Amino acid sequence: MEYYLAIDIGASSGRHIVGWRENNEIKTDEVFRFPNGTKRQNNCLVWDTDSLFENVKKGIKAAIKKYGQIKSLAIDTWGVDYVLVNRIRSLSPCFAYRDSRAETVIDEVHGKMSFEELYRRTGIQFQPFNTVYQLYDDMKRGRLDRANDFLMIPEYLNYLLTGVKMHEYTNATTTGLVNAETKEYDKDILSALGLPTRLFGQLYQSGTRVGLLLPEIAWAVGGQTEVVLCASHDTASAVEGIAMTGNSPYISSGTWSLLGLKVPQAITDEKSRRANYSNEGGVGYVRYQKNIMGMWVVNRLRGELCPDKPFQQIVEQQKQLKQFTFYDLYWDLMRQSGDASAGRLVRNICLYMFTSETVTEPQDDRENFFWSNIVDLLEEDKQIEMSGKKSKNLNSKMRHFTFVDTYYKAIKLMTEAESGQYVKAICEYMFNGTERKLKSPVDAYFALAKRKLELSRKRKTIGSIGGKQERIKVTDEQVETATKTECGVSFEEFMSMHPNVQNDLYASRQHLLKGIDWAWLDIGMDRQPRWKRCNSLYQLLTHYKEIVKDV
Repeated sequence: MEYYLAIDIGASSGRHIVGWRENNEIKTDEVFRFPNGTKRQNNCLVWDTDSLFENVKKGIKAAIKKYGQIKSLAIDTWGVDYVLVNRIRSLSPCFAYRDSRAETVIDEVHGKMSFEELYRRTGIQFQPFNTVYQLYDDMKRGRLDRANDFLMIPEYLNYLLTGVKMHEYTNATTTGLVNAETKEYDKDILSALGLPTRLFGQLYQSGTRVGLLLPEIAWAVGGQTEVVLCASHDTASAVEGIAMTGNSPYISSGTWSLLGLKVPQAITDEKSRRANYSNEGGVGYVRYQKNIMGMWVVNRLRGELCPDKPFQQIVEQQKQLKQFTFYDLYWDLMRQSGDASAGRLVRNICLYMFTSETVTEPQDDRENFFWSNIVDLLEEDKQIEMSGKKSKNLNSKMRHFTFVDTYYKAIKLMTEAESGQYVKAICEYMFNGTERKLKSPVDAYFALAKRKLELSRKRKTIGSIGGKQERIKVTDEQVETATKTECGVSFEEFMSMHPNVQNDLYASRQHLLKGIDWAWLDIGMDRQPRWKRCNSLYQLLTHYKEIVKDV
């Protein structure tokens, strides 16, 4: 069996995937993944190409270790960005497309050749980071004088692996320098801009062999293989991998998302230019497409909030419930069970509702019978809770209360018998309004649960109208009393200074009044127009620390 290695590197991460044919199907296995991203250097955004290459080698080594002989490998990356090289080494840094350095030369470039003419020749949409502007900026800074070649990122990685410099067509089209008709670098553009022609060699199509690994690379990764050109712009490879029929549109989603069509020839008329569509190279066709918002915002949120968590874990955590509706049917079954049996039942209910883990096997026929009577209801309840809806049908038929995950956390700390006593105490409190005597440690856990249970008991009814909570407004007098201080501004004075602010505070949010200084809040609002316009007391108290942080 022959194994092939695809190395797919995006602006946020890279991965090594081994593929092979088996039973007329293509099978794949991701053997290595690594993070990627820009870093700030001398106030510029740059790529760490040394780290990229090290991770490329690590992934090749992992593939060879797992599958032995790899017949060939190919690399794709994002477009636009490149590395300048001379006869000895690369010329650092490798600027990232999100760096703004080239924006200052855009007008100068268009003064030498208008964007209308650039688009007519190349069909590439305007982006302030296009390679044409980056290279012109490098020329003005004298960087091109020291270079004898420029290589797009996958070409540079291929060069480090094999010692062979070879320019690939699909990635080259993202430069804004390739003629849409000849499919070669446009000499008229190079001449108009004064870019040195020595940097722009022949373009090769995907499938061209680059060469074998250098001996020192083969030794480092544990084996020899051949490097081959793929459609080295990642979107070009993604589109080529889509099984499309007819003139179907595609969406390729990554850090950028692209919406497009496969067309036989570039569309470079005025209407297309005004719509800012791009004509990028494909495998025997042109990708006529437009950039739309991709996953960059999501990637940044993950990077700032939970950088060490993989996306799969984040998604799974969001799928887990924080609470569910506990019906009196469950309580009826627990009343007929001993403490240990009731503990096992409530643990299984919690496992089923709060996790994706397998529930434990019932210990006898009685427990099995009880479980079989509620599992369908649990599944229906879980689907409803996951959708964010409320089950009016179930709520109207059975008494219920909200069972939160903190109760389950307590259950996990107790024995089966203690768990049974704990849940029975909760049910008696909620359904009967009574409290049973409990021993340590159950009494302590129940005492902690009572605060949340009290909130549930403040509902107008339990079950008859779906457990709608009664909302009690906090009066101005109550706010005044709760925040009275020896000096400064009173609540009454604050409200007179801000007549647009409405007291929309409810009893369940009364804790927000703790530590409020109305004078500080007044000053903070005055300094920040956004909050000066706010007419909600609840919103002001919720963001109190943010508003007064500089007071």
